[in-house]
Amino acid sequence: MSLDDGLSKFLGGLYEAVQDRQAWWSAIAEIMRRTGSRRAVLGSADLRRHQITDIQFHGPEDSSTEAGIREYAEEMSGLDPVFNWASRNPATQMCDSAAVVPRNDYCAHPFIKWSRSRFGTLHWRAFYTPPVDDLSFTFSFHAPTDDGPHTREQLPLQALLFENLERAVRLAARPPNFAADDSALVAIDSTGRPLSLSQRAEEILRDEDGIVIRDGHLTSDRPEVARQLEHAIRAAVDLSSGAPLGRGVRIRRNAGKSDLLVVVSPFPPSQNHLPRPVAGALVRLIQLDMGPEHLSEHSHLFDLSPRETDIASALLEGHSIESMAATLGVSRNTARNHVQALFRKTQTNRQSDLIRLLDRIARQ
Repeated sequence: MSLDDGLSKFLGGLYEAVQDRQAWWSAIAEIMRRTGSRRAVLGSADLRRHQITDIQFHGPEDSSTEAGIREYAEEMSGLDPVFNWASRNPATQMCDSAAVVPRNDYCAHPFIKWSRSRFGTLHWRAFYTPPVDDLSFTFSFHAPTDDGPHTREQLPLQALLFENLERAVRLAARPPNFAADDSALVAIDSTGRPLSLSQRAEEILRDEDGIVIRDGHLTSDRPEVARQLEHAIRAAVDLSSGAPLGRGVRIRRNAGKSDLLVVVSPFPPSQNHLPRPVAGALVRLIQLDMGPEHLSEHSHLFDLSPRETDIASALLEGHSIESMAATLGVSRNTARNHVQALFRKTQTNRQSDLIRLLDRIARQ
């Protein structure tokens, strides 16, 4: 293997390509070209629970490929001999399909037969990271059918490409740092798995009163609230799902503690092309006895009109433009105009920044 054929420049470019969807797909195509792969498959997996959490297939696309992607997610992953072996050996970090399926039985293995018919590949080599919070980043090189198993000579290049690809993804997908934020914030991935928490959010969750982290996911100890929270997360992380972005989830807590309002909002979709875990949504935990009703006492700070104060309070309660308009009896355009006025008066330009500012004022 030589770094003189443009490989070093390509490796450096990976760290920029990971920031852009089109550049990302082009980089994976170049990795396939350099390794002679017909297909590349990458994603993340919970090896302990034997679950695929996210997966991407790169290579030729046709109707058979589309069916294969769906079948793998629904049933065939359970028959994948490499995935099964990796789940039993999470620290090994590399596996060849030819090494885990006996040679005499290889072509008759149901998964191998399926892979050949759907993707035109018989042999593949998979790399994966040691689990962090149960999740491993995975990447596999799938050779064309006529090439046979991967050779020892191919291993150094494949390992180098995987190492830099994984590092680029990890750096790009770092959870936001809430260390300097006094709001109760939780960054979660699209499954509800917390990636980063502010100190105030940790304090609220430590009480385990109404909202908890259980089995690595943000949820509630009350079934109905858990369902509402799950729906709110789904609406925020998948805008194409059709799930309405509605009000926040109100959680009543034990005597002496203020109720919580849980507001889930989407993260900017700039990393949607990366395998999980990446931040998919921002969760705000608002203690209601320290919230909207106190805004009127501080409206003079930004010269807010009574209606603008109502709009600000509605934002803090987790209303969307639509639900805010319905609650206050105004049109959506009027509600939107009031929000724009709040932006001007508070010198903010994003709703998340506006809500953070209003929350701080309400708690004074």
